[in-house]
Amino acid sequence: FMHMVDNLRDWVISRQRYWGTPLPIWICSNCGHVEVVGSREELVRMGASSIPEELHRPWIDKVTLKCPKCGGIMRRVPDVADVWFDSGISFYASIGRDAWKKMKPVDFIVEGHDQTRGWFFSLLRTGVLGFGENPYSTVLVHGFMLDKHGREMHKSLGNYVPLEEILEKAGRDSFRLWLLQNVVWEDLRFNWEAIEQATRDLGIMWNVFVFASTYMSLDNYDPESKPLTKYMDALEPEDHWVLSRLNTVLRLVEEAFKEYRIHEAARALRDFMVEDVSRWYIRLIRRRVWIEEENVSKDAAYATLYHVLRKWLAAVSPIIPHLAEKLYQAVIRPGEPKAPLSVHMLPYPKPEKELTNSRLEEQMRYAREIVEAAASARMRAGVKLRQPVRELIVAASNDSVAEAARSLQRVILDQANAKRLRILTIQELRGMQSYEVEPVYRELGPEFRGLAKKIIKYIKENQAVVARDIVEKGYHEVLIEGEKIRLEPRHVRITAVYEKGVSVSETPWGAVAVDTRLSREELAEGLARDLVRRIQFMRKEMGLSIDDYIETLVVVPKEIAELVEPWTSYIASETRSRRIKVTHEGGDSEAYKREWDIQGERIVIYVKRIPPTS
Repeated sequence: FMHMVDNLRDWVISRQRYWGTPLPIWICSNCGHVEVVGSREELVRMGASSIPEELHRPWIDKVTLKCPKCGGIMRRVPDVADVWFDSGISFYASIGRDAWKKMKPVDFIVEGHDQTRGWFFSLLRTGVLGFGENPYSTVLVHGFMLDKHGREMHKSLGNYVPLEEILEKAGRDSFRLWLLQNVVWEDLRFNWEAIEQATRDLGIMWNVFVFASTYMSLDNYDPESKPLTKYMDALEPEDHWVLSRLNTVLRLVEEAFKEYRIHEAARALRDFMVEDVSRWYIRLIRRRVWIEEENVSKDAAYATLYHVLRKWLAAVSPIIPHLAEKLYQAVIRPGEPKAPLSVHMLPYPKPEKELTNSRLEEQMRYAREIVEAAASARMRAGVKLRQPVRELIVAASNDSVAEAARSLQRVILDQANAKRLRILTIQELRGMQSYEVEPVYRELGPEFRGLAKKIIKYIKENQAVVARDIVEKGYHEVLIEGEKIRLEPRHVRITAVYEKGVSVSETPWGAVAVDTRLSREELAEGLARDLVRRIQFMRKEMGLSIDDYIETLVVVPKEIAELVEPWTSYIASETRSRRIKVTHEGGDSEAYKREWDIQGERIVIYVKRIPPTS
């Protein structure tokens, strides 16, 4: 580098004199001899007048040397190297050439996109000039934080948000989760609402661990004596699915981290816990963990959930380090006293190929879409999800959907709250349709003029055949007063109508239909589920813990009492009611009381906590 300086001197002198590294060049004022000094030791050897602790300007300007040729006084050239030249050589100088030869090249450097011709290029330039090689293997460029209008943040503009304010309002992990889900190399607009959404996501993650910890503690689940490997033969399809999803996500995260696509890793880890575990898997296993006696299926669910949460914590710890550590100490360490002291001491989890089942993942994706479509069909018909329906019809245009519906029938029926599942082809479902056809007057009038009225009359009198031809062939032809008339989709407005009591939701692969006609038994079960929901709400209002037992009295009109009576055992098991009574009269002055309007009926519920000794 010292030899390089001489060749760059003219360029250096044209640069500003007080920024960057002082040039280590001394010139004799008597004979003009030039010396380039490379270290503090060389200054001592050349008879430096005094050597300051700080070898930068202005202190280095006072150092004079003795000329080795004539004995005259040598003074330092007052110029400095450009600041980017300084940044390019500083880390070489800090470790020395010998250490650099052992360590080279640097694996990874990161800076803002404004440094493309600054630091990045300075490192490359000095590396090539000094050693004939590139000093680094990978460069990651990051974008800038802008305000919500896309302007750079400056205190003078009043749009600067201090980091302290963000940490105080949202917290470190909320800010990290939001920030890291955005593309690293793109500029990012600051958004309080998006950070608040990240906070809500963290709350969902927290609640998953609360759910697991609460029920596992109630059942004294021990992860060391009941590991996942012990229950592989007892796993349900949803267990195999969530294990496969976990390992698919771990593979994606591993690849994303290797290629510095941090945003993809952060999104995948967030989506897995929020969408797959919280909003789906927990729903699927809830009834299994409610079983009060010893049960292999319940233990298999616990073992699966514990395995998933432990692996996910280790994977997500670089993204949300503080929450991950808190959850690790609160949930994992109590069950594994010999586990590493910190989540950050765990090895980063590797995907387990033997647990991956891409076919099952695809089938579960279709199952979720079927359940969502069923919910949409219910909403259209005004039938709430707690109300059981007699039949769910899946009409698929491809075999993969039909196969998924058959394979995961139990899951679909449970989540859609239906009694039966019928699988049809899309053509069979269309056979349940009739059509209403309405002429489009603005198209027919100008095109057919004098025949328009007769054509409109024909369409209204022959709706079925006109609709069928246009739907199946794309046109309908008819002779009217000897003239061939071709009716096309633009000439009519066709509305598909299903038989009464069937509500249909269309999907990209077909349709899902719900039979909304309700029998007395289905109405009774729906009412029982409504009662369960209200009693659970009252338990929460009373501040009862999940393992508290209660005594419940439900006062309803006489005909409703007869309807609900067969469902008392179900209501008791769902609400931890050790004693329950459904009647059309009476009350309990010592119990917590609330009146409800359920399906248009006035219902009074009394709840009383039963002491543990009762």
